[in-house]
Amino acid sequence: MSRSSRLCRYVEKAVGSSPQSNFYTFENLLHELDVSLSDEEVETKDNTRHFHPRQRVSFAQFKQFYDEHYAQNKIAALIVWKSIRTFIKGSIEAYQSQSKVLSREYFVSDKLGRNRCKVPLDLRDSIYDIFIQYQAWLHEQRLWDDCDRIHSLLQRIDEAKNTNSVACDKVKWSKVYVDVSSAPS
Repeated sequence: MSRSSRLCRYVEKAVGSSPQSNFYTFENLLHELDVSLSDEEVETKDNTRHFHPRQRVSFAQFKQFYDEHYAQNKIAALIVWKSIRTFIKGSIEAYQSQSKVLSREYFVSDKLGRNRCKVPLDLRDSIYDIFIQYQAWLHEQRLWDDCDRIHSLLQRIDEAKNTNSVACDKVKWSKVYVDVSSAPS
């Protein structure tokens, strides 16, 4: 999986295609998962959530939000964006929590480790405040980011597993290889 379709084609050519191998871009993988799960119409709390592309928040839209509300802030918008996507919403600890969001207490503590999270401890409380406002803005505007979509898909996959759904068989893979440069930013 890569964000680049060109890189996917290159790897497919280098590795060789086979009936057991699929080469997807990040967006195509998410779409394929969504279609596979939708075919079975797996019932979840989140099944009415639609992820229309025009409602997706990229870094450019986040930066506009940030500049509008936090223009005087000393923390760069990219640092806040990466912190939200990598730790607050995108970490395994966030996913394993009931709310699917890393708690403020966990984020501002040193539990993430200094080598893993390079954001200085004294900035984390402010970043979390911005995250709270960002989440409220997403909700008010009916917008979503990649973390929201991935959480929804993972929830639907879990539900498919729990109900022994046919859709679960459609989304089973033995391995997923990700180009490092394609990891969600």
